[in-house]
Amino acid sequence: MDLSFQSRDLQRTCSRMASMTQQFGSRRAAVVAQTLSELAAAPRLGDLQQFPHLNLRWSPRRREVVVGSSQQLTIRLIAVGDNERGAEVDTWRSWTAVIVRDVSFVEI
Repeated sequence: MDLSFQSRDLQRTCSRMASMTQQFGSRRAAVVAQTLSELAAAPRLGDLQQFPHLNLRWSPRRREVVVGSSQQLTIRLIAVGDNERGAEVDTWRSWTAVIVRDVSFVEI
């Protein structure tokens, strides 16, 4: 899947392990790096539903997909390009290009 980032700062952070470590800590940086690699390797967004440690859900109000992990990681994605026309509840699984809107961890 093609990944873009909503901001230049987010792209810089997510493309350098040192930046991710500085922002999230070393253990969480490894989780972010792994999940972004899994996103990039998947042909379509819906293919990630096969990973038991990931949870994907559609947010109709924001027209985005939220990827959650068993490590409390949350990545918010929106459609890009041709996918924008199909940004609906039943079509997000076929997205092949996304914009990473936000990367964060949820404290429990």
